[in-house]
Amino acid sequence: MEIGAQGLGLLMAASGIGAVFGGLLVASAKQGRGVGKTILKTTIAYSISIIALAVSPTIWIALPFLVVAGLLGSYFMSSNNALIQLRIADDIRGRVVGAYMQT
Repeated sequence: MEIGAQGLGLLMAASGIGAVFGGLLVASAKQGRGVGKTILKTTIAYSISIIALAVSPTIWIALPFLVVAGLLGSYFMSSNNALIQLRIADDIRGRVVGAYMQT
């Protein structure tokens, strides 16, 4: 399927819109227990949305999956970074975050 520059722009915008909403969702979330389980569920849902995106036959079917993928990807990355920052002891946080950033 050839979508051209306009189609690519639509796909990039859809991903960006989802990422913005994902960031806002994380910012409004309460800190509490169960963050690890939420990250696991988000990872599974993200995988499903990427698979659905990959098999989408048209751009109009792909766009909603890309919005969802952007949202879930942003939510996962932000939650994972927050979890690492909050759960690691102060004296080793720099080394742990440095190793995490290299991966």
